[in-house]
Amino acid sequence: MRYIASIFIFLISPLSLVCEVIPPVESLRKAIEFEWLAPEQPFKMGEILHFTVIGRNTASDTAICYALDAAEIHGDSLEPFLVVKPVDKYVSDTLPPGGTATYYYVLVDDSQWLYDPLKSVRSYKDEVGLPCLPPGEYKLKFRRRWDRGDSLDFKMILPESDEKTLLDSLALAFIAFQVGRYEDAIKTAFWLNETAPESPFTARCLILGRGIAWNQYACEEAMALDSLFWESFGGPEIRYRYIGYPGIMRATGGIIQRCAEPERQARYLDRLEKKFPDECMREEIDAVRKTIGLQNKDNK
Repeated sequence: MRYIASIFIFLISPLSLVCEVIPPVESLRKAIEFEWLAPEQPFKMGEILHFTVIGRNTASDTAICYALDAAEIHGDSLEPFLVVKPVDKYVSDTLPPGGTATYYYVLVDDSQWLYDPLKSVRSYKDEVGLPCLPPGEYKLKFRRRWDRGDSLDFKMILPESDEKTLLDSLALAFIAFQVGRYEDAIKTAFWLNETAPESPFTARCLILGRGIAWNQYACEEAMALDSLFWESFGGPEIRYRYIGYPGIMRATGGIIQRCAEPERQARYLDRLEKKFPDECMREEIDAVRKTIGLQNKDNK
């Protein structure tokens, strides 16, 4: 009986601890205030949408930021709206009084509005084009604090005339992919990189092209397009704009796992780690090494 009583006390003790923890956790939750920063410039049609959020501890004690809400984009061309999600869904940052942390929200291809530069002179059985928002004014609705909603306005504009060709080429690459002309989409990705290696349209097309090449087992092209992407768009200051921060490494891992022998896989990841030595990138690269069966450098 004494043994059973001890087990019973052991089982109910965590429950009492949880009851004691809940009130302070609730206060910590409300201590974090989020500030959404309005885009400095209008977005160009076809550009991946990206928004920056600053989390700030407004309490006099240390607080934990452990959740981010999604946001909604509303506009005349949207019915009913688009959902913009945080890049990192599982946040757990401990902030000192007055401390801040930066978070990012990204929208890539969820738009049902498709841009086809040649729509007036041709037609397909199914609607095709580049998923993007048309030019216009939009409102991003979000929660500034846990109990209060707010919003900011932003614009989508046509690119300048010298960039219009880049936008049209990106759209044509998407159309080629949608109608099964995979080689044309891959060729367009290479052409955009040769023409405008640092353009946001090039970044989006390289992501598309490497994914098509990987799916079609075109290993030489997949490896080349992946390498070109990291050459211009892997820096930590812009990495978050082009899919998970820096979760895009997972696609790189899939490509090198399929298309390279272990020795080349290791050299490829070592080169990326040397080029981008920040902590986030190192964690992602280590995760890829583990996934594809390579030994992490620290464990060698």
